Amino acid sequence: GRQVREFVLFYKMLTQRDEVWKLFQDYSNDGDLLSAGELESILCVEQHEGDACSQHAQELIARYEPSEIGFQLYLCSREGSILEAAQRDLYQDMSQSLSHYFLPSSHNTYLLEDQLTGQSSLEAYIQ
Repeated sequence: GRQVREFVLFYKMLTQRDEVWKLFQDYSNDGDLLSAGELESILCVEQHEGDACSQHAQELIARYEPSEIGFQLYLCSREGSILEAAQRDLYQDMSQSLSHYFLPSSHNTYLLEDQLTGQSSLEAYIQ
């Protein structure tokens, strides 16, 4: 009863992201659940999924609850990732020590002040 409601409220306070909540509210007619059609609209308009939106919406509703929490779980899952599946897996040899890899950084990273007249130092990398 009460402990479950308090836990759900606490969980929402910890995990709620304003941009996800706004997106959910923008598409949900009642603000509590997403219908298959509403989720399909998100997938087509926001996620640019193309022709498979309807089928994918049905699959997601079967896998995740159509609530705000379920929607957030989907977005944070591997299948809701913005990365393509081929890009998720490690494809480089990462068995060497860190000093064996090229680590790009901004050419201004070492600046302590402005670019034209300011001082530079290796300490800026540490900060």
